[in-house]
This record gives sequence, structure tokens and C-alpha cells, in this order.
Amino acid sequence: LSNMITSFTQSDDGSIWMGTYGGGVSRLLDGRVRNYTMANALIDNKVYTAFNTANNDILIGTRNGISRYENGVLRYDSRTTLLPDPKVRHFLESQNGDLWIATYGGGIAQFRGNQLVKIWNTESGLIDNIVMKMIQREDGSIWAATYGGISIIQPDGSVDAITTSEGLIQN
Repeated sequence: LSNMITSFTQSDDGSIWMGTYGGGVSRLLDGRVRNYTMANALIDNKVYTAFNTANNDILIGTRNGISRYENGVLRYDSRTTLLPDPKVRHFLESQNGDLWIATYGGGIAQFRGNQLVKIWNTESGLIDNIVMKMIQREDGSIWAATYGGISIIQPDGSVDAITTSEGLIQN
């Protein structure tokens, strides 16, 4: 287990999954740790995010794409090939079950199952293609924390922004 923890999530069996920057991902269950690295099917040892899906699969976002732990097996996630950038920073499952994948440089990929629905980027209205985190509000809007401020993807597909012009602090 690496001591540089980048993220963690809990699966339905009580396991704590911890992403590390360089040491892969570790699973803590019943006081025992099991490590997963490139040596046993992890796509990259630099893990940015871990996410427990509604189906209780664990998605692991790395600098080189996505690995998925499903039914006791760690494997490559084929959605990686459809990402606008392989550096995965965050996952979000929206109210309708779509999977939104934030990338560090390519914006957001929206999937329905394994089908790519849309790439959200500066060409489609995001204020920056470096997206660090997302939430969904009760109204269905997706809020994305970017290097340029907050992009808000509305349910109708329009995109609004909150930047320093609207009062965000300059850094």
C-alpha cells in the first residue's frame, strides 16, 4: 500500500478501495489489504479516482484510462478507447444512469452503458477542458469544476458558467 492516497470509495461488501499515486489501488476488507497494480491487470499504477457504481462495479480512473473490478475480476474498461483524454479525474452516475467521466484535458465523456453519448468540451460550451470533479443537482444539471471555473450543463444541453466575472475568487 502506497502512502500517497489520491481517492477512495466503499463497495457494497464493505471494502474500502484506495487509489494511490504510483502504487496502484488497494482494497481493504476485514482487516486485510489486497493490492492491484499493472502486474495484475490495472491499466496504470497512477490512480486519480475510484468509484463504486450502482451495479457495485469499482471503476478506477488512472492517467492512462479506466480499469473495472467486476464480479471479482479486474480488467480493462473498453470505454477508455472512446475518452477524449486518457487521464480520468472523476466519475459521476447521473439520475438517469448515465456515466459521466471527467478528464484532465479532454473535457467530459458522457456514456449510456458502453455507448458514448457526447463529449462535453470547450467546443460544446465548457469553460475549460481540465475537469476535476462533478456533481449533479436536484434539477438535473451537472456542475463541473474546471481550471476555468464552474461549467453547468443544463438538462436541455445548454452550458452556463460561473467564473471570476460572476464573483469566483481569482487564484
